[in-house]
Amino acid sequence: MYELRPYQAEARDAILSEWKKGHRRTLLVLPTGCGKTIAFAAVIQHEIQDGSRALVLAHRGELLTQAADKLKDACGIDSVLEKAEKTSFGSFEPVTVGSVQSLAQQKRLEQYTDIVVLTIFTDVKVVSVYSIHQLIMNALVRTQQVFTRGTEALYGNMWAKKELDKIRVSLGYYEYIMTSFVSIVFSTTLVMILPFVSLYTKGIHDIQYIVPVYAAVIILAQMFYSFRAPYLTLVQGVGHYKQTKKGAYAEAVINLTLSVILVQFIGMVGVAIGTLAANVFRTVQYALYIDKNILPRGKLCFVKRILWALGNTAVVFFVCRIPAERYAYSGWHYWILVSIAVVLFGFAVTLASSAVFYRKDMMNAVKLVMNIFLHKRGRQKQNA
Repeated sequence: MYELRPYQAEARDAILSEWKKGHRRTLLVLPTGCGKTIAFAAVIQHEIQDGSRALVLAHRGELLTQAADKLKDACGIDSVLEKAEKTSFGSFEPVTVGSVQSLAQQKRLEQYTDIVVLTIFTDVKVVSVYSIHQLIMNALVRTQQVFTRGTEALYGNMWAKKELDKIRVSLGYYEYIMTSFVSIVFSTTLVMILPFVSLYTKGIHDIQYIVPVYAAVIILAQMFYSFRAPYLTLVQGVGHYKQTKKGAYAEAVINLTLSVILVQFIGMVGVAIGTLAANVFRTVQYALYIDKNILPRGKLCFVKRILWALGNTAVVFFVCRIPAERYAYSGWHYWILVSIAVVLFGFAVTLASSAVFYRKDMMNAVKLVMNIFLHKRGRQKQNA
């Protein structure tokens, strides 16, 4: 615990005095090395004593770490980090230390829309149900990021060289791989999410954590968020972010408006419907924008891909749901074994339907994976 120097205490008191006067936008200026972090930590300490919460923003990782450390050392305040894959969802710490870049991401803004609406219009028990389901959705987003890293730069290089044919081919690969991923992973999630929630909340009876309709709608919403990945990556890769920015505003309005209206009638399911509608709108908007302004392919191209993935998901769900429910609730080891079985069945369904509808894409994807494997193996031999 630090004792404030006189000028630091004066700075804290000046800020609090301005806030009492109604001047909420205050600016504290101190020279380098005079302890600005300690000063704002003292302000935060004063505020959270009254039950308030605080958000600390910084644009570099070392500043986030410094802020969290100072809060703990100077005032004994625990904080939670909001950066990259780390999130404050489900945390009850009074202070969040967040990265500006991470908090400005569209997906995070959507998540906060949902939780803010639920906090205002429901109660903490409903928010806890939402948080448990969100643990699963966040894990799926992190898994999906494996397919998006480095792709923007690839599209940017091809666009600069006006290699439209290469963009068309690579986009087809990307769409097939992403929709296959969605078919396998989200069909498994749809089957296994209720047993997971049941096991995760075993012995907790303050509220009904198993909400089948909410689980199904929020998974469908996450599927449409994943469907957009190839189109979002291409748009950003070729530098057309500003041209599609109005769609982001429309998406936020759809999500917020529907969520606020429906949550009052059907609770958290209404918030999930708002998220689903917003994600469907934004995915369609990206796909149509690409067809009109970047790469004409026909407006039904992306629709066929999505229907194919949804069809695969439906087959896996209806075939596996009853057998899974028979065993997966028995314990975590059963849940893991059943999940593996569902994944394998989903993989088989995806391959079989690919052979019928997307045989060429499937063969090209296999060749691509084999080439990557052989390339890595060749480099390992050279290094040996």
